[in-house]
Amino acid sequence: MPGVNRFEATLVHGSDFLLRPPDLNDVEAITIACQDDQAMRWLPIPRPYTQDDARAFIQDYAVRQLEAGTGIVFALASESVQSPGDSNFAGLMDLKHTDWSTGCTEIGYWTAPWARGAGLTARAARRLAEWAIYEKGLDRVQLCAALGNDASAGVARRAGFVAEGIARSSGVTAGGRVDMQVFSLISADLP
Repeated sequence: MPGVNRFEATLVHGSDFLLRPPDLNDVEAITIACQDDQAMRWLPIPRPYTQDDARAFIQDYAVRQLEAGTGIVFALASESVQSPGDSNFAGLMDLKHTDWSTGCTEIGYWTAPWARGAGLTARAARRLAEWAIYEKGLDRVQLCAALGNDASAGVARRAGFVAEGIARSSGVTAGGRVDMQVFSLISADLP
């Protein structure tokens, strides 16, 4: 039933992908992906990014988000992706900053370098937004992309999110504070 006011560990299926809880089989792929130049540029992640960082993300951060009821972390997996290790890992995607009283949440994501360029992340972002609205009863899914991160903004546009404007100095990347492009998908946008 929509509107339960919390997330539970679950699977979200797409046409050619699966959003699933991240697990320890993803550690190697996450660690390698976080060494990529684009990840290092746009994500505020530890440097160097180690397997211990990946394990902590999976076992601590993801668990805390779920327990707090304000977020849920998914591994994006696809049979069409060949990743290091055994996981078909293509990236990470989450819902965060969820405010159940206003029905708003935010999608965050990053794509592993071996999974870029095929539109997988855009399809997964759209599916996750639809899941949040249809299954969880939320009304607004926001997505923010650092100004200058054209690939991330392109994912938002291809996923059908509407550009709203710029939130000044509202994000942090490896280089420090940045302006963020704000996109949204609301329940009225969906059929």
